Amino acid sequence: IYYGLYGTSLSPAITLVMQTLHSNPVIEIIIASITGLLIGYVLLPISIHVKSSHKGYSLYNVGFSSGIIATVLVSIFRSFGVDIETRLIWDESHTPLFAAALFVLFSYMIILAIILDGKKLIPSYFNLLKETGVHGTYKHEYSDAVYIFNMAANGIIATLFVLFTKGDLNGPTIGSIFTIVGFSPAGKHMRNILPVMVGVCFSAFLKQWYINDPAPTLTLLLSTTLAPIAGEFGIIAGLIAGFIHSSVALNVGIVYKGLNLYNNGFAGGIVAIFMVPVIESIIEKRKNDKEKKLNKS
Repeated sequence: IYYGLYGTSLSPAITLVMQTLHSNPVIEIIIASITGLLIGYVLLPISIHVKSSHKGYSLYNVGFSSGIIATVLVSIFRSFGVDIETRLIWDESHTPLFAAALFVLFSYMIILAIILDGKKLIPSYFNLLKETGVHGTYKHEYSDAVYIFNMAANGIIATLFVLFTKGDLNGPTIGSIFTIVGFSPAGKHMRNILPVMVGVCFSAFLKQWYINDPAPTLTLLLSTTLAPIAGEFGIIAGLIAGFIHSSVALNVGIVYKGLNLYNNGFAGGIVAIFMVPVIESIIEKRKNDKEKKLNKS
């Protein structure tokens, strides 16, 4: 089911088809519907196939497969002379109100978790923080209260990052915060999202953009797709992943002209494919060198 839900990443393709046909509205709807059905049909097998390429180190796998599909679609559209234009709709006027609403929501979740689990909550939560989050799963089972507490904690962290960087709270950023919250039972927690987000923030000091601009703000939040890299390989790897992801996410969208709404999912897949083999080869080399030294001694 979730493949179908995430497939809405490619919904701009349906609108694009309807806008470019300039035909009878009925024909436009029929052709656009067929396009949507074909996209949905190919999305599942492609998503399953590409997951092995990044080995589960990017949690937004459908965003990665959607980027591949969008790239193919844009290539087809452009070969027929279709010009794809992008636009930005961004609200800056309701941040205090939305911040208050979010903190109330997350506080309620924390209180609920405490009521449900009592004294067991914090020890169980610390056990969850030891998980890597690879493949979007945890090795051990936890109570609903622990998951709720983790969701609230991640939500508060994400909201504070937006506020501390003087970003805006609006539809896209709140949606990104809830994406972090929603993926909290599926691989994200404080220990593995913080290094990646800090890496993105640090990159803002060296690169030619401001962290509170619209695209970098979304990149900051959605870079947490790479949380398993920090969870498995440590803080330094997480910082580097965030640093690289900020560059990839802010430039790769030109390939599919905004047709894939889950841009960070595509960028995260690329970064994971780039980083994980390198890290694993370094670890393997160190392991072999250590074994050789032991054999000599």
